[in-house]
Amino acid sequence: MTEGEVLRLVVVRALELIGADHVLLALPDDGTAELVVVACAGADEAGFDGLRLPLDGTIGGAAFRTGKARRAVTPGPGLDERSGAALAVPLSSADEPLGVLIALRDKGKPVFTADRVPLATGFAEQAALAVRTAREHVHGHELDLLNERDRIARELHDHVIQRLFAVGLSLQGLGRSAESPELRRRLTESVEDLQEVVREIRNTIFDLHGDPAGATWLRRRLQQVIDELTEHSGVRAIVRMSGPLSVLPPELAVHAEAVVREAVGNTVRHAMARSVTVAVAVENELSIGVTDDGTGISPDSVHSGLAALAARAADAGGTLHVQASPEGGTRLLWSVPLP
Repeated sequence: MTEGEVLRLVVVRALELIGADHVLLALPDDGTAELVVVACAGADEAGFDGLRLPLDGTIGGAAFRTGKARRAVTPGPGLDERSGAALAVPLSSADEPLGVLIALRDKGKPVFTADRVPLATGFAEQAALAVRTAREHVHGHELDLLNERDRIARELHDHVIQRLFAVGLSLQGLGRSAESPELRRRLTESVEDLQEVVREIRNTIFDLHGDPAGATWLRRRLQQVIDELTEHSGVRAIVRMSGPLSVLPPELAVHAEAVVREAVGNTVRHAMARSVTVAVAVENELSIGVTDDGTGISPDSVHSGLAALAARAADAGGTLHVQASPEGGTRLLWSVPLP
C-alpha cells in the first residue's frame, strides 16, 4: 500500500469515528509558511484537495507549530468560508513536526467536544507512521542509488582512466623516440585525444555523483584543483572520494580545498614523484590523505605551508600528521571531526 493510499484510509476512517463532515491531512510545503492538503474525505472532498492553508491564523498552523491539539469555532483563513467548528491535531515525530490532521464540521453544527481529541490523535499517529515509513523507503532507495553510482564511478576511475593514462604514457614515449615528424605529430594528436576522453569520463563521474548540490560542487572543485596542479607535471594523480561530502559546512569545504592544494602542490614542486594518491573521506570525520612515491620529506625541513595546514586543523579541532613513508615518498593525513 502506498503512502497516499494509507493516508486516504486514515482520513476516511477518521471521518466516520470523529463525527466530522470533512477530514483533511495537510503537510508543510518546504520553503513556504503553508500547509498543503494531501488527503481528504467528506462530501466535498474534491474541493479541499491540494488546498494551501497559511500557518498564521489557522487552527492547522497552531497545532503544527505547537505540537498540541486545538479546537475552535472556526478553522481560520482558507477554510472559514466553507466550514464551521474545527479540531486539529499534529502528526508527531521524534524530532520534527510532520503535518496536521484537521477535522471540520459544516457551519451551524456544534463544536467538537474534548473526548474527540484522543480519537483524532490516534488517527494522526497512524498517518505520521505512514509518512515516516514512506520517507524512510525513499531515503533507502536514494542510498542504494548513490551506492551504485559510487561503484560505477570507482570502476571508471580506478580501471578505465588508469588504463587510458598508461596508454597515453606509452604513446608519449613512442613519440619522443620517433624519427618521422609526421609520426610524432600523429602520436601527439592521439595523446591529446586520449586526454579529452579522460576529461569526458571524469565529467561522467561528476554527473554520477551529481545528486546533492553541495557534494557535486566540492567533488568537482577538488578534482579541478588536482588536475590544475598535476597537468603537464608528469605526476599521475589517483583520486578517491567517499562519503557524503554534502554534509560539510562551507568552512570545512574551504579547509578541504586548501589542504588538497597545498599537499598536492608540494608533491608536484618538491617530491620528484611519479604518482600521488589523494583520498578524501567523510564518515565520523573529514579526512584527507595525500601520499606520493617521491623522495620523502626530510625531518629537518621547515614548511610554512604545512604549518598553515596544522593551524587549519587545530582551528577545527583536528590534527595534521606528515611523515616519510617506509616504502618511500611522503604521507600526509589531515583530519578534523564533523561539527
